[in-house]
Amino acid sequence: MRQTMNLVVTAMVAVGVLAAAPAFAQQFDQQIAPQAARPATAPPASSTPIAGQRGLATPPAVPAAETPSIRRVDPGTDQSDVNIKLSITVTDKSGTVSQSKVATMMLANLGSGRLRSSNQRSAVLNADAYAEMRKSGLVKLNLTVGYTPESDPQALPFDVSQTVSLFVKDGVPTVVTQAADPTKNGRTVTIEVTASVVK
Repeated sequence: MRQTMNLVVTAMVAVGVLAAAPAFAQQFDQQIAPQAARPATAPPASSTPIAGQRGLATPPAVPAAETPSIRRVDPGTDQSDVNIKLSITVTDKSGTVSQSKVATMMLANLGSGRLRSSNQRSAVLNADAYAEMRKSGLVKLNLTVGYTPESDPQALPFDVSQTVSLFVKDGVPTVVTQAADPTKNGRTVTIEVTASVVK
């Protein structure tokens, strides 16, 4: 009799378990399954300070590169068949007295010339020149000028010599050099050149 009752109790427990299984499965789907489907959260950010935060120096700013200045580039030599007239003026001024000596040379474009003058008493003016026209409209000169003023028995010799390479504007006088006589106060010698294109 007792054995029969144990079998009946066991059967009833099994039936109860089977009956509760659908409800348990539904509760699992509603609570556990959604949590499993959620994406994993990102790990917490590192607590290490970055540049600019307190306790860590900010790196110095790198200055922007300076824009280089743009220089005018000469487009080249103008090989036109023209002549260039050079006028070299030497002005010797002492106090209120001023004397000027002028030498003129005619050169072919891309040509050179040489001038020599000699006198034991008067001033001497020598010049060597090379002239070249540029497509920019300027004239390039290689010029050497030597000047010896009139001899003065009471003064020490005073000579001026200058060698230059420069660009000048067509027909515009340009001062090449200005020198002062160390033995006479206020005396200056100025050398000026004018290059004129003759077409």
